[in-house]
Amino acid sequence: MIRADRLEYHIREELNKTAPRTMVVLDPLKVVITNLDSGSVIDLDAKMWPDAPSDDSSSYYKVLISLNFSTFANGVLHWVGQPSPGVDPVKVEVRLFEKLFVSENPSELEDWLSDLNPHSKEVIPEAYALPSLANAVLGDKFQFERLGYFAVDTDSTPGKLVFNRTITLRDSYSKGGNK
Repeated sequence: MIRADRLEYHIREELNKTAPRTMVVLDPLKVVITNLDSGSVIDLDAKMWPDAPSDDSSSYYKVLISLNFSTFANGVLHWVGQPSPGVDPVKVEVRLFEKLFVSENPSELEDWLSDLNPHSKEVIPEAYALPSLANAVLGDKFQFERLGYFAVDTDSTPGKLVFNRTITLRDSYSKGGNK
């Protein structure tokens, strides 16, 4: 039997290569920038595959690092802006899944039902997404930056997209596979 952490590692490796990156904000907070003219639009480019090789070699990646700061930020903000002034971003439902059981092997327990993880599913009914996700269809997979890999759910309708988290970005369940 394959260990779950090994399977998850290979899922992440595959999705990192094939799932385009996008931004989704699970708990949106409206922010108004006051030192910018009303109606101003600033376009930013974001790569769907930022880890792509920088030349034809499959093993070569270019990394340039420059640091000119004397202080560091305590956190990172990410946002989904209005596609145009006065228009809200795309609203989507996001379902976050965790391990179904608290222990690694619930079959060893006398009452396996008592081992169910009460936090194994969390539903975010109105997350904000970039407009490019509005055209997602069943079978599409994405990396929601800083959140994990997600797939379009069969519960999606033309007016309401639903995304299920397939896997988190990093495994926090089993370090070293010894649990």
